[in-house]
Amino acid sequence: MADYYPLIARAVEGLADRSPEMRRAVYERARTALLGQLRSLDPPLSEADIEAESVSLDDAIARIEASYAPPPPPAPEPDFAGLGDFESKALSSQSAFEPVPLDEELAPPPEEPIAVARPRVDSRSALASSSGNTRTIVLGAVIALVIVAIAVAAWVLRDTPESLPAQPPVAETPAQRPAQEAGKFNERVGGQSTPVQASQPKPDLGVAQRAVFYEEDPSNPQTPKAQVGKVVWRLENVSGGQGQPLETAVRAAIEIPDAGINLNMTIRRNTDATLPASHTVELLFTTRAGDTSRVIRDIGLLQFKNEEAARGTPLAGLPVPVRENIFLIGLSNLSGDIERNVEMFIHRNWIDLPVRMASGQRAILSFEKGASGEQVVNNAFRQWQ
Repeated sequence: MADYYPLIARAVEGLADRSPEMRRAVYERARTALLGQLRSLDPPLSEADIEAESVSLDDAIARIEASYAPPPPPAPEPDFAGLGDFESKALSSQSAFEPVPLDEELAPPPEEPIAVARPRVDSRSALASSSGNTRTIVLGAVIALVIVAIAVAAWVLRDTPESLPAQPPVAETPAQRPAQEAGKFNERVGGQSTPVQASQPKPDLGVAQRAVFYEEDPSNPQTPKAQVGKVVWRLENVSGGQGQPLETAVRAAIEIPDAGINLNMTIRRNTDATLPASHTVELLFTTRAGDTSRVIRDIGLLQFKNEEAARGTPLAGLPVPVRENIFLIGLSNLSGDIERNVEMFIHRNWIDLPVRMASGQRAILSFEKGASGEQVVNNAFRQWQ
């Protein structure tokens, strides 16, 4: 079994607010990520193996929670009044031998402050079984994905729980509401956005590029339903965090009116050492009020291509759900992956985003950079170098 204690302890240590609610949020994200990855393996793991890893995770959580348990109240002083001199002296002598509190035995060793650019799998995490090294490597890869998921959860949950955005419906003015909601989301994860300074190149925001929502049609699986919309690109300055200078961010506002789905996508360079990613892509969907079947439950990686009808190539990264309609993609911080990801961002004109809705139907949101998007993206990556 893997030892999840160092991983979970570091995630909790990275929280600014370590209240019980915030700790539980990290635990639930870890549990969901672990079970999801273990159950998706092919060939599948046995239920006994999955249960063993779940128990190991619960044990790590229990150890951490033990360190937050309130100390027991001090024992009352013994009352020796009325006892004989001999009995009084004997009881006084016995009371000097105090037992070691149980919580001291259970308390975990102190953790060093988290200050790593990329979490690593503990050497004890290899799982011994008859399948030998192959199974160990597979499980190690799963745990590595769980590490990233928990790191993202800790990064997203740095603020208080009430600051997490609620499920937003599509507003009556779809061109404005998504931008407002995305602004709230960005304020939570990094600070309120501010207007682009005059010294920066500013693209023509009046030019909208093409976007298409290809939705799976159960009655005709070979021909997805295509609903046309638009995407507007812009360059923004957003806060890099408390005491940090403003950071450049790319914002793409996508509207598909007939489907009742909008998306605000924000791309920014990652400056948080606790998050193992070169860049982050924040995705905030808004869906039509009352249409619960179109709520976005799952997403894939962004896929880049040169033409609308071509097949896309996915970025190197990991998508992590924050909650329904809200997702975060962390892009790989390995040097080869960074070079490849940046090349696709700059040189390819179309982007596909696979999604799965609450109804179970799959869809692809496809949108182009066009002239305005190309200018925005190129300016951003030039400043991020």
